[in-house]
Amino acid sequence: MTDGARGIAALAAIHAPGDFYQSPSSYAALNPTVSSDVSAADGVNAALASTLGELTVCLLEAGALRSENDGGSLDETLRMCIEAWGALAERSLAGQQRDDAFRSNVGGAGGHDAVKARPAHSPPPAFPGQAETSAACASVFEAYLRFGLAAAAAAAHEEDDGQEEEGKAGAAALDERLALAASVARAAPDETLPLLRAAMEAKKNELGVFLSNGRNGQNRARADPAELLEQLWWLARVVPHVLCDAFEGEFPLPPDAVAECARRAAINDPGGSCPVTETGVAFLNLVGLCLDENAVRSGFVSPRLVEQLIWGAARWTDTYLMPEDVGGSAHAALFGGAVPTLAAVGLGGDAEGR
Repeated sequence: MTDGARGIAALAAIHAPGDFYQSPSSYAALNPTVSSDVSAADGVNAALASTLGELTVCLLEAGALRSENDGGSLDETLRMCIEAWGALAERSLAGQQRDDAFRSNVGGAGGHDAVKARPAHSPPPAFPGQAETSAACASVFEAYLRFGLAAAAAAAHEEDDGQEEEGKAGAAALDERLALAASVARAAPDETLPLLRAAMEAKKNELGVFLSNGRNGQNRARADPAELLEQLWWLARVVPHVLCDAFEGEFPLPPDAVAECARRAAINDPGGSCPVTETGVAFLNLVGLCLDENAVRSGFVSPRLVEQLIWGAARWTDTYLMPEDVGGSAHAALFGGAVPTLAAVGLGGDAEGR
């Protein structure tokens, strides 16, 4: 199974997304060099994207995100599947940008009429299958988010989630997995960002109920927020990966797909709602928990959650608030590339490992 997923990931890295949505028989019809015997082997005629989607969801249902499976075959196979979806999403976005650039150039040369009447030499969209890839990635990320929250809740009852024990290597491995998942989310930001916003708001409201019950003197033994705090911690780690710069360039910038989503919202509904803005606001509302003295004093907001929220806030600040002024230094100044700890706050450091 792992080898099969690895093979699909390799195919996704070099094939256009549209190839993944053709059945073997239709692909053979378009490519005479493909043997019809191979294309109809065992009577299977499903598109590869369908098989990849089913495998991804099955792995999530089997608990691939649970901490006890870290580094195991389920975890490795899921990583390959998510990597395949990320490659398809990246090539789909590249094709969309190429097609948009072509349309923009045609429009600049001949106005709107030239855009409507594409010239004979006009190429088709660079990578067919863009719409299908976006829809599939939205479904995959919805499942990833759902089972990720369930896995985080289960981890609350374990002695250690693995990341503290493994230190910086454990945090880096988690960030690598979440970066892959974030690339899938950004393939359909109009659908996935509202999912993240709704999840953050729902969990923050649940925490408010815990706080309210605690102030009303209800039995704290029955009001254990451990699962909720783990879920909030996981969301606070995921959302910056989706929204924020990966610190791979000279200056932090919003990811291309996220910036395009915001631009599209501004054009389609000037002054209206924007998924990027609304998700960012929901995340900053979570960060506001760090300033809630009642929440911190009551113990319902753990130091570990506060550390994670600060980590995410630093990434968001570097990306959106003052990227050219600090060049990623807010995150480096707080954490210095190390695993977030309260002892790291205020210490200087380089920009590696962010």
